[in-house]
Amino acid sequence: MTLWLAVTADRFELPLAVEDSAVELAMRMGVSRRNIYKKLSDEQGGRILEGYAVRKVDEDYADR
Repeated sequence: MTLWLAVTADRFELPLAVEDSAVELAMRMGVSRRNIYKKLSDEQGGRILEGYAVRKVDEDYADR
C-alpha cells in the first residue's frame, strides 16, 4: 500500500495531510491531481518548494 503525504516545505516536514492516493490528497489540499504529481516531480528534480512538499511512501518498505 502506498501513502501520499503533504508535508511542510521546511526541514521539519511536519504532516499536513495523509491519504491513500494522489487524487484523494489533491482533493484534501484543494488542488488538482496534476499539481500533486508536479510537486513530487519538482522536488525530485532539485527545485526548491514553497508552501508544502509531497511525499509518496510505500508502507511495505516502511515495515522493513
